[in-house]
Amino acid sequence: MAREITAEEEARLWLNYGVEYRAKTFQRIVERFGSLVAARAAFSDDAEGFSALSEEIRVRLNRANQAGFLARMLEQMEKKHIRFTYPGDERYPKLLAEIPDPPSVLYYIGQIEPDPELSIAIIGSRHPSKYGIEVAKRFGHELASAGALVVSGMAEGIDACAARGALDATGAVCPTLAGLGCGVGHVYPQSNERLYDEIIERGAVASEFLPGTKVERYFFPIRNRVMSGLAHGTLVVEAAERSGTSITAGYAHDQGRDVFAIPGRIGDETSVGPNGMIA
Repeated sequence: MAREITAEEEARLWLNYGVEYRAKTFQRIVERFGSLVAARAAFSDDAEGFSALSEEIRVRLNRANQAGFLARMLEQMEKKHIRFTYPGDERYPKLLAEIPDPPSVLYYIGQIEPDPELSIAIIGSRHPSKYGIEVAKRFGHELASAGALVVSGMAEGIDACAARGALDATGAVCPTLAGLGCGVGHVYPQSNERLYDEIIERGAVASEFLPGTKVERYFFPIRNRVMSGLAHGTLVVEAAERSGTSITAGYAHDQGRDVFAIPGRIGDETSVGPNGMIA
């Protein structure tokens, strides 16, 4: 049976379903009406504050407003052990709440540590060298063993190696969290299905995309700000000069978080990114 939710939470899920991952649009609507409940009560296609939205968003808001829609959505989430949290909720990651555009709803499976003493995102190439693999696993393991939360994106390569290293820290209570570029309940890449299950068992997978949403390329830059937002600092292991890794590091810098980089061998393509950051 789905958990009981307040009118404010129901209005939040309604608006989040409509605007999806567009956190800034969500914020503007709430500011316009003063509260989530007021926004839902005022909603209609031609209402001031909604008429300027895209037809796609208005269609989705109408759909979510139908009787029983949100109840069915919550039931499906409950069956798949998907929970949700949001800014102001005690389970919402405190660091993430500090960024300018935090997810209006964060869906997750597993156990979230909302206020870790230390949280470090480890990111890098999807095609790392042997050295990069060893370094990512080592830092993941050492950080988790010391009690830190290791954040990754669960991509192939450095992300997956960091998560596996963290999971090898057998004494760690909540060693790792994966920020997904798709909805929770959808495994991507499929090759990491076992890792996905292991992360859920010891930590959590989390996403601002609606549960079950499949991957789109443009989702990853949106996701990257969440990864950096979940961490006190971001560690770059290996990366090309222009990559998703550099985007995440840029978000971390803009969010006022520390950025660290592992030096690589001169001449290697995957050393250009971290060596450039160090320079």
